[in-house]
Amino acid sequence: MAKLFLLCSLSLCSLLFMRACYCLAMPYSHIPCQLDNLTTLEPNHHIVSEGGVIETWNTTHPELHCLGVGAVVKRTINPASLLLPYYTNYLEFHYIIQGEGVAGSVVPGCANRMIIHFRRGDVIASYPGVPFWAYNKGKQQVVAISVGFINSANQLGVIPKRFYLAGNNTEENFNLDHNVFSGLDTGLLEEVLNVNEDIVKKIQSEDPRGQIVKVQGQFTSISSSHQPITTQERNKQQSGYHEACTFKFHENIIDNSSYTLYNPRAGRLSTVDNFNLPILQLLKLSARHLVLYKNGIASPSWDMNGHRVMYVIRGHAKVQVVNSEGNSVFEGEVTKGQVLVIPQCFVATKQAGSEGFEAIEFVTNENSMFVSLVGMHSLLRSIPVDVLANAYRLNPNEVSALMFNQTEGPLVNY
Repeated sequence: MAKLFLLCSLSLCSLLFMRACYCLAMPYSHIPCQLDNLTTLEPNHHIVSEGGVIETWNTTHPELHCLGVGAVVKRTINPASLLLPYYTNYLEFHYIIQGEGVAGSVVPGCANRMIIHFRRGDVIASYPGVPFWAYNKGKQQVVAISVGFINSANQLGVIPKRFYLAGNNTEENFNLDHNVFSGLDTGLLEEVLNVNEDIVKKIQSEDPRGQIVKVQGQFTSISSSHQPITTQERNKQQSGYHEACTFKFHENIIDNSSYTLYNPRAGRLSTVDNFNLPILQLLKLSARHLVLYKNGIASPSWDMNGHRVMYVIRGHAKVQVVNSEGNSVFEGEVTKGQVLVIPQCFVATKQAGSEGFEAIEFVTNENSMFVSLVGMHSLLRSIPVDVLANAYRLNPNEVSALMFNQTEGPLVNY
């Protein structure tokens, strides 16, 4: 789980608050991130498909681009509708805001289909080049927010790409881009697939239904099915593929067992990282789910080893973010459907409104660590008394008040 860093020496604090905090999410870039004016971001494109709606954010925005964010996509899948198979050249993390369904991935070298049943609160990991699809098997819409991150595994540089195996690509712009089969020679496909021309034309043809389609008839692919394993496939699994074939790709973040912090008066924080979802060790990502009750406060804290991309699920909150120069780079209200980035090392605090607040945060480290200024194991309680007294010119009573007056934390309420 995410670590609430307990001890912080003065030298470490100095390192954390160096004048410049450089972007670590894009290892191939040596340009420092100048994030002096953060803003809330909303979707720029709204694409209606036969079976749902896709909303996308403009990731060329400096805040997203600088932190290595290659995609932010919200998908609404209607009941009995299917998100058609696609893959990307970047890491992708999905969070299920609402609904239930079935999703699948196709991992090279694995004889079995990788099929999972998802529900509200699940986080699902996708690796570059691995096809992904999802089906809504419930009676209400499935709503999911997905964030993609560009890293050194992406050999196409800073350009995020989605490759569609069916349908047409209209997510990034309003121009019609075809699926990957469309560009291949028809005769060649007939030979390698051993099918007739009519079938090839169907998989190559333009599809006006969009990327989410209504399923006709009964959808039977709702459980893991095992296909016959050949000797070659068995040898592949035994020689290194087996680990990838047995990886778990999803974990529920809102179950009680996943609480990292809990205050019955203020709220709760849950985490999914490489400890409870080992595949995140490969993706170098983790997630946090924050719920603040009415007027609850997430006290000032900063991430030691990762950036945060926060999506607001419900409610609203007052948020303040401070940079290494002690300047407030964001101070305002965030509401449902908005995205806000919080760079590594920047201090952030949140206070919920009268309706409460819920958000999912995607973190660019598989084992993220954060430092809190408030609480029993906070930074202020970990620094020696003499250091605090001389740093802030406090008398002994004032030092004691600073260290021990707040008995709650890091989640508090007044």
